[in-house]
Amino acid sequence: MSETTENYRGGYNLIPLKDKQWKSFFIGDIFDYFAPGKSKGFNHLEEDTAFGKSYIGATNRNNGVLSFVRADKKLLQKGNAVGFIKNGNGSAGYAIYKYESFISTSDVIFAYSDWLNRYIGLFITTCSDMSQEKYSHGYKWTKERLLRSGIMLPVNECGTPDYEYMEQYSKNLLYRKLQSYINFSTDQKE
Repeated sequence: MSETTENYRGGYNLIPLKDKQWKSFFIGDIFDYFAPGKSKGFNHLEEDTAFGKSYIGATNRNNGVLSFVRADKKLLQKGNAVGFIKNGNGSAGYAIYKYESFISTSDVIFAYSDWLNRYIGLFITTCSDMSQEKYSHGYKWTKERLLRSGIMLPVNECGTPDYEYMEQYSKNLLYRKLQSYINFSTDQKE
C-alpha cells in the first residue's frame, strides 16, 4: 500500500477521500459477471425465521432482507455479491451487499468478481447509492442499463479502481466504530 502508513493502534492512515483521485467506471466493466435473482415471488416459498436463508427483495431496508425462508437449492445464490435493486417502492437504484448465500426475487441483479469482499462491497454500494436519485419505477435498472451505468471510484496510480484503498477505508471505519463502542462500554462500567 504505497498511499498508506501503518498506524500504531492497528489501523492504517489513508489519504482522505477528498484528496484521493477518483474516476468514473461502467459497472459492467468492473465486475466479472451478473446474475438476476431467481425467485418469482415469496408465495411459493416456506418461511423459516429460525434457520432459513435470507429472502432478498426490492428494498434497501434491512440490507434487502424481506424475510427468511427454507433453502431451496434451485433458487439459492452464492454470497459475496453486490445486489442492484431494479424495482421497489423508493428502493429502485439502490445497491446492497450480501456476504452469505441467499434467495432473491428477480427484482435484484447481483454482480460478482474475484476482487470483491465484504469491505469492498460495502464501499462499492455506498458509491453506487450516490446516483440512486435518477432511478424510479419509470426509469429502473435493466441488465443493459446497469452495465452502462457509471460509478465513481477511487483509483490507484495506474488509473484502475483502488480496491486495496476501498478495503482499508472500510476496515478503518469499522475499527473506529468498534473502538467507540468499547470506549462507551468502558465508560458505563466506571
